[in-house]
Amino acid sequence: DEAPPGLPPRRMGTDAVLPQGSDRSHQVEVMQSYEMSRPQTDDEQNQAILQREFPNIDSSLIAAIYGDSGSLSATREMLQEL
Repeated sequence: DEAPPGLPPRRMGTDAVLPQGSDRSHQVEVMQSYEMSRPQTDDEQNQAILQREFPNIDSSLIAAIYGDSGSLSATREMLQEL
């Protein structure tokens, strides 16, 4: 699947339709701006609380445990056991 020397790499699947270069940079900036301007959901706020309470535990693990339990207090109990 290597492109011959001097030719750009081949794009497969959705890569071919995604923006590239400066268009991609602009799209990333727009998405980051959107994420920063929208209000946090209750779940996001709860996960942020847990991340502050348990700074030594990986945030993705906190998110996974919270996602499974759906409860701030139940997640807090599980994290205290770790």
